[in-house]
Amino acid sequence: MRYALRKDVLLVMAAGNNSLNIDSIPIYPSAEKRAGKRFGNMVVVGATDRRGRICRFSNYGSRAVDLFAPGWISSQRPLTESMVKVRARAYRLRWLRELRD
Repeated sequence: MRYALRKDVLLVMAAGNNSLNIDSIPIYPSAEKRAGKRFGNMVVVGATDRRGRICRFSNYGSRAVDLFAPGWISSQRPLTESMVKVRARAYRLRWLRELRD
């Protein structure tokens, strides 16, 4: 982190997915040095849901987390059997069209 600071590199770090207040429970790597001072080249990002609320799994903290960004992507949901069948059919149709062309 110090090397990146000397080279003027911005480090972006996820706050984590443990539902913890990281103001009181530090995590590694942390944006804070041992003396309680923050590295000036690090941004810590928490996760929000589709409605802009903090995700239940995201770590949080008014001092430790700099900003929140969308962290829920619908494609991260597990696929159901019907979703797999629909996607497989779409891929098969696209493959057949490519064969004909």
